[in-house]
Amino acid sequence: MIRSIQAMAQALGILMVAEGMGAEAMRDLMRGAGVDWGQGHLWESLRLTCRA
Repeated sequence: MIRSIQAMAQALGILMVAEGMGAEAMRDLMRGAGVDWGQGHLWESLRLTCRA
């Protein structure tokens, strides 16, 4: 499902942000799915701090 949403966002020229990433495994999963940005307690809450 994440890959489908990411493909649609890419087709529309929209960057995708994954929220609530609190573990490196989640970050790696989102990065593998092509998610553009991540936010969560893995870095700091309520900030876009890392390009996935």
